[in-house]
Amino acid sequence: MRGRRLCALLSVALIPHVARAQFRDLAPGAALRFSMDGVRSEIGAFMVMPPDLFAGLIPSGMKLHTLREVAAEDTSARRVLVAHPEFADYALALFSIVKMDSFTVEDGRPRPAVISAWALFLTDRDSSAARDSRARGGRDTGLQLGFWTSDSAFDRRLHAIMPSVAAASDMSSSLGRDGTWRVRLVISGTTVEGSCRPYGASQQLSGDSAEDSTAWPPGAGAPATFEVISAYGLRKRSCHGSWRVVGDGVLAQAFRRGTLIEGPADIVGWHSRAAVYRSH
Repeated sequence: MRGRRLCALLSVALIPHVARAQFRDLAPGAALRFSMDGVRSEIGAFMVMPPDLFAGLIPSGMKLHTLREVAAEDTSARRVLVAHPEFADYALALFSIVKMDSFTVEDGRPRPAVISAWALFLTDRDSSAARDSRARGGRDTGLQLGFWTSDSAFDRRLHAIMPSVAAASDMSSSLGRDGTWRVRLVISGTTVEGSCRPYGASQQLSGDSAEDSTAWPPGAGAPATFEVISAYGLRKRSCHGSWRVVGDGVLAQAFRRGTLIEGPADIVGWHSRAAVYRSH
């Protein structure tokens, strides 16, 4: 399912010369670059969320990718649509929390980090619509509603370029003795807690060559900024686990009013390079 691949794009240190061999060069002129390697765990929820929560946040020329559309190509989504036909026009979304051994900003020193991302999926209404030539990933792109890290200095730099990104007040991802990952994010109005105990063999989601995607910030009109993500090596493990969400913030409302397609699941082993641009 292309939605899952795009979701994971939007989340043991790698030998540097191997990493460089997998990626195409990102376009020059980025306001900020960063890389993510040594992903130990990405606990994610693939779900649909009510579109009225995002009115006025969709960039011009784009539309939400809906459960109805995804169900045409994915059996898990089809089961959800049969059980909940009232969700047919709900938006495909991902929420995830990632723990990695190596997070590198610009040419700085790699360091461990925890990152959380929340994104919806978009398609172009008009395939001929003008887009910045540095954007990648074809017609399927993402709406980045949240991107938080445990690196406060990075958060401030990213927020200065993409003001829609907010700092988290608390984030964690830890592995218990019983093999269960437990994750937590606290932002204004919302607390999300999840657990995931992986089982079974991992499933390959992408190959050894990087695949690219573009994430746009929320807001009507032409986006002032965007982020290009290039990633490879994604593997998914099924989990025994659950999510717990409290609060009255938009993320909490989206969880409560939406429903899971699949998750929690653990996506591991991937490597990513990203660049944030100001639009021409």
